[in-house]
Amino acid sequence: MKNILVITTGGTIASEETAAGLAPARRGSDMIRGISDCKITILDLFSCDSTDISPEHWKKLYTAVKNGAGYDGIVILHGTDTLEYTAAMLYFTASYMGIPIIITGAMLPFSAPDSDGKRNIADAVKTACDPRFSGVYAVFCGRIIGGYEVVKCHSSHKDAFRSFSGQDCGAIDHGMITVNKYTQVPKPVKIPDEGGKTAVIKLTPFTEELHVPAGYTGAVIESFGAGGIPLRLEKHLKALCLRMPVVITTPCRGGADLTEYEVGQRALACGAIDGGIMSTACAAVKLWLG
Repeated sequence: MKNILVITTGGTIASEETAAGLAPARRGSDMIRGISDCKITILDLFSCDSTDISPEHWKKLYTAVKNGAGYDGIVILHGTDTLEYTAAMLYFTASYMGIPIIITGAMLPFSAPDSDGKRNIADAVKTACDPRFSGVYAVFCGRIIGGYEVVKCHSSHKDAFRSFSGQDCGAIDHGMITVNKYTQVPKPVKIPDEGGKTAVIKLTPFTEELHVPAGYTGAVIESFGAGGIPLRLEKHLKALCLRMPVVITTPCRGGADLTEYEVGQRALACGAIDGGIMSTACAAVKLWLG
């Protein structure tokens, strides 16, 4: 029988209605029910809306995951709003552990009559028991998505997450898993104790400068389409690239390709880094990790 560690962090899945709106309240023991084909240990690490998640929470979560190395798999219950950032952080820092590390959540509270939380938890635990998925993955609405490429695409539908590359790693339906691909295991990096921050700048037709406050050590510029920089911002980008690494990303699934258009090659000539298949969230986390 597999031994699975379930770490709870709050989020919609653990929320209850309050006078101020939904807020995390449930403990892991309230949500892990009816799963009898493995042994589950629950760690209620913290309880917060994922909008409040910061690198300080990541440090605690990474430590808890690292301390779970003796388990056959780990499931993390997380809010959906910043799940893609946390998944990317774990992908770069914990994939090396050699066990499945599965992050999931829900678009509706566990207590809601039609909650997706029950299915997502069951699917995540099943995937965590499958050694083929060694590494970091997100499991949501039957999709198994690589931790470095999961993105939230809808604010209310249960099927809210997609793979940024356009191809899920697999699917799970009534406990039956189909495999499409596996994620590569990156060279592990450590979470910085203190210091650098990543600035994220979203380009619009109104953007006239690329301002990054003091104390930041990297920047992600979310551009348009395949990626590029407007001519009016060329000198600003050159100056910024002299100060710090700058990655150009796109909100479009499929990723950036700065070689395709003149505006993209302009960005490369300024010293920018092509974000490729990295989402903005993934690129921001990778720069923060160094």
